Amino acid sequence: MLIQLLLASSTVLLVALLGGFLLMLARPWLSWMVPVLIGLAIGVLLGSAWLHLIPEALESASSSVFIMLMVLLGFLLFHLLEQGLHWHHHHVPDGDARLAQYAKMNLVGDGLHNAVDGVLIAASFMVDPALGWATTLAVVWHELPKEISDVAVLMHGGASLKRAIVLNTLCSLPVFAGALLLYALGQWLVLPLSALLAITAGGFSYIALIDLYPLLKSDVKRTSWLQQAALFCGLGLMLSFLLLEGH
Repeated sequence: MLIQLLLASSTVLLVALLGGFLLMLARPWLSWMVPVLIGLAIGVLLGSAWLHLIPEALESASSSVFIMLMVLLGFLLFHLLEQGLHWHHHHVPDGDARLAQYAKMNLVGDGLHNAVDGVLIAASFMVDPALGWATTLAVVWHELPKEISDVAVLMHGGASLKRAIVLNTLCSLPVFAGALLLYALGQWLVLPLSALLAITAGGFSYIALIDLYPLLKSDVKRTSWLQQAALFCGLGLMLSFLLLEGH
């Protein structure tokens, strides 16, 4: 089972690389695509949080109030984390390679999300390998549009395309940590999956609404209407995944 678990986790990592590869193919159009993909990122983050993570957390929890408190906790934790990054930014000399804070926050949220995905994949494999592969397919199904938009957020935040792909791929590595942690400790440790899902949803909501949405409001270029369309497209993608899964 361990080999299958590692293969499934590697599939998630490959999706992150695929998202970067697709943007490399579109390099000639990146100057106008990246602002539009910011809108897609907002839609994907909000759709992932409110159409997938929160409902899934509610299904496995005994108290809806507890789950919503965890969502609020995730939102506030990311606020405190951003304040810490802001303090660090003012106490370290500036450099050309410095990323914008919203790009750093998206990295943190993506890493946490991938760790939770690893836990979910491992939990499914421990029940039944077929269920494990079905869960992996569902994770990959959701991840591709998100990985593309994550690379775009990093580029908008000051990273080159190559650096954005590397950073985004590195943020996929926690999927191995989450999967192996549950595999190693699953016999003795019960991880609060519903709470982790809800906290991740709160973090995604913070990044989408506080960090990324103001970028749309401040953009007065001709691409602004495309950004709004991309936002609703991102929401539509997450909703279509939900409907295709039969929930």
